[in-house]
Amino acid sequence: MQLCSDGDLDKYMKKRGIRNFSEKEAIYFLEQISCAFKRLHKDKIMHRDFKLDNIFIDHGNVVLGDLGFAKKGVEESDEQLGTPYYMAPEIFDGKKYTNSADLWSVGVTFYE
Repeated sequence: MQLCSDGDLDKYMKKRGIRNFSEKEAIYFLEQISCAFKRLHKDKIMHRDFKLDNIFIDHGNVVLGDLGFAKKGVEESDEQLGTPYYMAPEIFDGKKYTNSADLWSVGVTFYE
């Protein structure tokens, strides 16, 4: 288990006394998140609970955490798992979904 010295992204922002990142800093973090999901998707892993609380910062670098709902080696699922606010619509509808549903969660988190 890795110690993330700066805590989760929410605590990182509170510690710095900010509510929003500058565009440059937001893109910096989004690029790292994108690289992490590219790796997960390459290895056929669905995170299924991506949200602000599961993004950790270690010396300015993103570390994805809480893989408790993650599923490896499965192309599709119909399990309704995760935090409702961040779930893709197809998960709510009880339809089958792929790891692309994680991208919805990334978008919601980035907007937040």
